[in-house]
Amino acid sequence: FVVNSTATTDAADDVSPSLCVEPGGVLHVGWQTSDAFVGDQDVLTSANATPADGWEPFAMLGLNGLFDAFGEDDVAPDLECGAAGLLSAAWQSNDDLGGAIGADDDILHALGLGKVISRPVPVDDGFQFDTGGDFDPRVVADATGELHAVWTTYDGPTGADFDILYARTTNGIWADPEVVNPWAAADTASDTQPDVAVDSSGVVTVVWASNHDSGGLGSDFDVMSIRKEASGWTGVEVVNPDATTDNGDARPEDVGPQVEIAFGDVVQVVWVDNLVFMGVASSLSWSQRDLPGGFSSSTPITFPSVSGNISSYEFLVGPSDTPWVAWSDNGDLYGTGFDGDIFVASGPGGVWSSPLLIHANATIDADNDLGPGIAPSPTGGIDVVWSSGRDSITTGADRDLWIARANGPFSWEDPVLLH
Repeated sequence: FVVNSTATTDAADDVSPSLCVEPGGVLHVGWQTSDAFVGDQDVLTSANATPADGWEPFAMLGLNGLFDAFGEDDVAPDLECGAAGLLSAAWQSNDDLGGAIGADDDILHALGLGKVISRPVPVDDGFQFDTGGDFDPRVVADATGELHAVWTTYDGPTGADFDILYARTTNGIWADPEVVNPWAAADTASDTQPDVAVDSSGVVTVVWASNHDSGGLGSDFDVMSIRKEASGWTGVEVVNPDATTDNGDARPEDVGPQVEIAFGDVVQVVWVDNLVFMGVASSLSWSQRDLPGGFSSSTPITFPSVSGNISSYEFLVGPSDTPWVAWSDNGDLYGTGFDGDIFVASGPGGVWSSPLLIHANATIDADNDLGPGIAPSPTGGIDVVWSSGRDSITTGADRDLWIARANGPFSWEDPVLLH
């Protein structure tokens, strides 16, 4: 399906979709568009009440987009679905909200219920005083409905480098942010690309990429993990097991981690590895925390010898506690050419399937398919949404959103236009 209802009439690029599903089965998607009102970047949302229904006309997820000036962009939304139709969204914005928060990038948050969407508010209550940027927002709800957010900050309370901040709500009110990486005040390294998950007992796990050199890690990027328990933050654990040995490799970088909680509160992490910046190949790896010993091993999901660059991906622990990954790959896998195409793999029990292509036009098109989002479908399968430059059924040469559904690991329905 095409998700964006204006796909056949607009000329805007619709990108960075984020997909989630309510416990009752309603799908929601949020995305970034280039021409909703005044020509800058805004964030929109749409819902599909049942599998048989079409997608609703879009609504403004960031209501500030109705009033902001050209160039005050809202980008990179991250959605979280709660019970009874409650939608939570965080995104990056350089809208100063009418002069209230300054012109740097901040993290905004809004709640939605049905057709009603709240006014966006800053997650970081230091917005009045900071001049650096805040990026890479990720948000998740715990079992009580409280929200937890992480993001990257630059030139914030810890100096002129990139560090990781965390904040949570209590009774719906955002608390002061906390610095996650314990070396933040003393180093000048880059700590970026965080993600967050919360287990059934309320323990928070944050993962991120860092080139902080300690304990023989070297100056390349490695994947870090830390937990916040009732007593406070634990020590940092390194996720990728080759962290102390890969600094001299041809492809040493491990970046872009995502974290999920599996049955029994087992922490699972996926990340991009075998990366060299500005290179032409990378791959995906998976690991889980072997309680209580940390992360002792990893399993490859893809290999750089058969894939191109992993430009974007999304990780999910789905039905039957099965981990799934959807990603965009510009390698000529299965004769798809060197444009970006969407692949998926599942890893029940940590045994990962071969990559599966989910859109048949990949072998004949030259359009980049990018930015997949993944969520459980209302029918018990998996839904994947992504942004494509494909010109189909008069959608034009702009980027639009498509969605495909899996009714089993190897049974995918044809993609349909979402927006």
